[in-house]
Amino acid sequence: MLRSIWAGRAPLSSWLSRRPLTAGLSASAASTTSTAPPYVQHVRIKLRRRWRNAAIGASVMYVCWSAYFSRVVVPPLADHIEEDGAPIFVPFPFTFKVVESRPYKGTDPEWQTYIRIAKDRELLLKIRNDLLETVRAAAEANPILTHRCGRQMKVRKHWLDLDFPYRPPPKVTRNGLMLTAEGLEYVEAEVDHVTMMRISRALWPEPVALSASSFVTTLLRQNVHNVARFFGFEPSENDPSAVFRSFAAKHDRTPQDLHALASELKRRLEDADAKDARARPGKKDAGVATDITGPLSPPQSPSSSSSPSPQDKDDPNRILNAKDLIPFESLRASIDDAWLDFKKKLAETWLPLRPQPPSGSVGVSGLVELQSPNSRIMIEVMAFWDPKTRKYDTPTMHMKLRSIRPRAQMPL
Repeated sequence: MLRSIWAGRAPLSSWLSRRPLTAGLSASAASTTSTAPPYVQHVRIKLRRRWRNAAIGASVMYVCWSAYFSRVVVPPLADHIEEDGAPIFVPFPFTFKVVESRPYKGTDPEWQTYIRIAKDRELLLKIRNDLLETVRAAAEANPILTHRCGRQMKVRKHWLDLDFPYRPPPKVTRNGLMLTAEGLEYVEAEVDHVTMMRISRALWPEPVALSASSFVTTLLRQNVHNVARFFGFEPSENDPSAVFRSFAAKHDRTPQDLHALASELKRRLEDADAKDARARPGKKDAGVATDITGPLSPPQSPSSSSSPSPQDKDDPNRILNAKDLIPFESLRASIDDAWLDFKKKLAETWLPLRPQPPSGSVGVSGLVELQSPNSRIMIEVMAFWDPKTRKYDTPTMHMKLRSIRPRAQMPL
């Protein structure tokens, strides 16, 4: 400790006058001191053996936990297992593993079933017809399709392929503790595929992250456009044709609605040209630009309007919305557009959780075209036909709308 204190004071002592250590001694004592060897003292520091205390503490804790687990926890669970007969599995987190199944052999019953199905022409035709009827019934049961395309749908064309898988679906395993009547074991048990997907989606919510990124991107882009307008730069989105195209893309309209909107746009353009011709030469046409870039939706009746009136906003009994907390109307509009993009991206990325198809099932995939009184509907389908039940597995069936084309088209 004295050495450290003296080392800390060394810079201060360098500025002071130094005197030799033998200044106050006599000549004989000084000569003896200068010729005598220095005295060195060795100090041995004994470290505390903490590892011994840690080992003793860990041993005591292990013994206490083993006694508590074997005498307090295990007996009630063992009695419960003996009564019900079902073992208890305690899984460990982050131990999911996908294990590929071995391919089918020629002697396996699933492969022999595939051979019988491939040789039976009537059964193959029945498999296709059952899927076509299922797709048609699902399309007629959809209220959105029936409202837009009408009822009385029938199959016009189909492109379906039958697939005989070479191996069963992969299995999902998880490590954990299995408590049975014989005792406790560390095992690797098979779990449901949907359970694994739910846990993975909860731990890594990728669809929500992508949707949030789309929300932030749209909000930043609109704020940049607002800043550009503030400094006098007009983005290209203010073009009436661009506004019309974006409106038609965002709102899924029928050809009649689009034709009416085109007529409304043409009328507004003519009115804007007439106002511009009557305007004075030095007058700015800010009002004309505002009129062109206004909403192009058809006029609505007061009863169908969704925006609250000023009297409704001042009503204290009205239920407040989350958007009412935002004070600026322009900011509300930008958040509405960003929220629409968030919901659109979430609908694209948040896919439903489907289990694995049954082992030995036949895959059927392709396109089915339906014909309604005024439209043609193209549907993409993926399904699995189970030979054991001789029906399609409903939880694994997937249908996706590809396109809707009108039977009689007209120019907009």
